[in-house]
Amino acid sequence: MGIDRQKVIEALTKACDPSRAEVYKGSYAIGTTKLIVLSDLHRGARDNNSDDFWRCEEAYNSALGYYWDAGYTLILLGDVEELWENSPAELRGKYGQTSGLEAKFHKADRLLRVFGNHDSLWANPGDVAKFFTGPLDGTTVYEALRFKVTDDGRPCGELVLTHGHQGSADANDGPFVRIRAFAVRRGFTWLQKAFNLSANTPARDHSLRSAHSIAMRDWALEQRSTADPVILIAGHTHQPVFGTSAPEVSTRRELNVVEAEYEAAPTPMLGAELEMLRTQPYGGPPEPMDVPCYFNTGCCCFHDGDVTGIEIADEEIRLVRWLDDEREPVRKVLARDFLRDVLAAVAADESRQTPELRPHGGARIVLEFAEDRRVSVRADEHGEVVFTARDPSTGSQRTVTFTLDDLETEDRSGEPSEVGTSAPAARE
Repeated sequence: MGIDRQKVIEALTKACDPSRAEVYKGSYAIGTTKLIVLSDLHRGARDNNSDDFWRCEEAYNSALGYYWDAGYTLILLGDVEELWENSPAELRGKYGQTSGLEAKFHKADRLLRVFGNHDSLWANPGDVAKFFTGPLDGTTVYEALRFKVTDDGRPCGELVLTHGHQGSADANDGPFVRIRAFAVRRGFTWLQKAFNLSANTPARDHSLRSAHSIAMRDWALEQRSTADPVILIAGHTHQPVFGTSAPEVSTRRELNVVEAEYEAAPTPMLGAELEMLRTQPYGGPPEPMDVPCYFNTGCCCFHDGDVTGIEIADEEIRLVRWLDDEREPVRKVLARDFLRDVLAAVAADESRQTPELRPHGGARIVLEFAEDRRVSVRADEHGEVVFTARDPSTGSQRTVTFTLDDLETEDRSGEPSEVGTSAPAARE
């Protein structure tokens, strides 16, 4: 069944309407607030192959241990409990350690929850009150979250977070939610157990692919007509998306080169390479996203045990994966950018863009000169070029602003002149 783009856009508009009580309204201060957004756990009852979360429990608990001590607020963006395949009673007590970690965030007022299509039962406050008892008593589950973003006290945009199922064929809302869940429990769950089925693939690709993701991107694009630039963060698709990512450059050789080599001297290795190049890649090329207005967490139930999520902290927005490549309890940063630069790129109209400084439609060039030290370069509307260097490990940052005239006074030795560095605006 195809995706009705307009239906998705209209459903997202309704779901994220800030006038609704089901929408949380908060604030986010760049450089101060820390958020980690995780979604799509599909936590079941530890019953063999039908529980997609079980294999990811280790990575998820490791992540929560890190984010608790690092001072993050935890956002669970829907499909946390798998209520298509299980009743709430069947889930109770099955993941005691995990629930205890989440309860720590809840008691510290550092937990926000959103419902998805697989746990849409939580749209009913009565069902929430019955299930979330003891240390999770008082839990509220929203349909969407909205954070007004400030930078040094100045408004600069808004983060909108929702699960992302709205408008899809499997939205699972309305009066038949319990009937549908019962049918899945009696049907698909049996197939999962019998044949080790899973609908998830390992976290290898963070490009924009599915039609539903494209519709969500289009909704975010339409929000640019509002007063504040909007970044939409969703889950649901299980496909990690990072708004400013460019498609990876292929390292494969050209087909005609391999064909010539194979024709001249065939070998088994060349035969394998040749047939790989002749095969159409799965899923087709990624959809371009010139305006970085849409991000997706991925999921916490990948078949290889991976967990992906979106961090928003230390002035950055980051797509991360747990565990690392060596399966150690360390996060791997898959993509990153400065949040203020992403918001500026969303807000910018075409007449203000400087193409040579915005290679992917954003207002920045980012150079990584060490593992965790970064320099960003951007041009503002006054023709000034701003260099920002920062070290996330210490929190220190230094900014130097040049005018175009300053850059032209650089001497022949390649060293910057004093006019460009004599009075930098610094912030430690």
